[in-house]
Amino acid sequence: MTAAARKNWRAAAAPLCAGAISLATAFISASGPAAASSRPDAGSRPPGSPLAAAPSGEELLTVSASSARSAWATGELLTGGTVLLHWNGRAWSRASFPDPAASTFRGVSDVAPRNAWLAGVRAGKTLILHWNGTKWSRVASPNVAGQSNGVDAVSASSAGNAWAVGSTCPTESQDCVPLMLRWNGTDWSTVASPAIGDSAVAAVKTLSATDAWAVGHDCGTGGCYEPLVMHWNGTRWSQMPLPAGVTGGLFGITATSARNAWAVGDGFGNGKTWIFHWNGTRWSEAAHPNPGFGDSLFGVTAMSRNNAWAVGYSCTSRDCTHAHTLILHWNGRAWSRVTSPNAGTGSELADVAAVSARSAWAVGDDCTVTESCAPIILRWNGTAWSKVRLS
Repeated sequence: MTAAARKNWRAAAAPLCAGAISLATAFISASGPAAASSRPDAGSRPPGSPLAAAPSGEELLTVSASSARSAWATGELLTGGTVLLHWNGRAWSRASFPDPAASTFRGVSDVAPRNAWLAGVRAGKTLILHWNGTKWSRVASPNVAGQSNGVDAVSASSAGNAWAVGSTCPTESQDCVPLMLRWNGTDWSTVASPAIGDSAVAAVKTLSATDAWAVGHDCGTGGCYEPLVMHWNGTRWSQMPLPAGVTGGLFGITATSARNAWAVGDGFGNGKTWIFHWNGTRWSEAAHPNPGFGDSLFGVTAMSRNNAWAVGYSCTSRDCTHAHTLILHWNGRAWSRVTSPNAGTGSELADVAAVSARSAWAVGDDCTVTESCAPIILRWNGTAWSKVRLS
């Protein structure tokens, strides 16, 4: 799920509470080779966004790393098409894969140097690719017949266990529901979701075959645009309660054990970001900085109970036409802001991945006043975040 599209989702929340078109429908219907001019993030950025016009260039949407020598990042050409980058321990470089101009990939999971997944959409159908250490190849993935389908995130814990999540929408009614796909080591299959009404899943994290989390938003019986949290226990997905009074959506989820998970998001235009923690029994809100006039958190990763990162953007102007990257760190006691590089007037981070206390990546985009955007890759070396160039 793109950072720009997440902003549209948030900005559109209030007027869409009567059950109109969901963000997931807009994602799916705008995907494919002819989607550049109609994508939600191509020309309809909300006023409360760091980018108010239709930008050109590239943005990175997600990153995943399995070791200090293996990482993948994927994103979009803002005029249509997909970007895929690989880290080999020395440099980031562009990678080749099938049908780059006709595909949109929003999820990547790097399990091992010879085992990674890409997930997205092509012409209203789910699209999943697998990396075997040599090349990317397409793996058959299910779709709900007669509907528009798409995948926004993927997470794998082993060669025989992975989840890909997104949305499926009737092309006419546009009443979207979560699409949950499971990999058992042989094939992908659909699994029922407990979410009802107009809902979408933005992120997934799997720890094992009996422990996985998924987050997004729900516009069902409990009210419109409430954060959605679901848990997989090995048999079924169940919807999990959050503290009362929470509105908005969740965009990132991570977990290190059955008693330690984090979810991040924001309140859809109210300037408040969300960080929730799971302690094995319940979800609770965690205090954290909101340094700007309006902030958003899109990605989160954790190494242990005492080490986690969350990323997004912080508005430096009241109308949010200017923004800086936002990185928060958890040290086991409190969340605090960590200095991060900025290059453009609209700089943002969409995702973060870490492999150790001294090795982490954050990706997003830097945009200038002329609305020309370039991908941004930041690296944590245990002391500071710095910008890394593409080779």
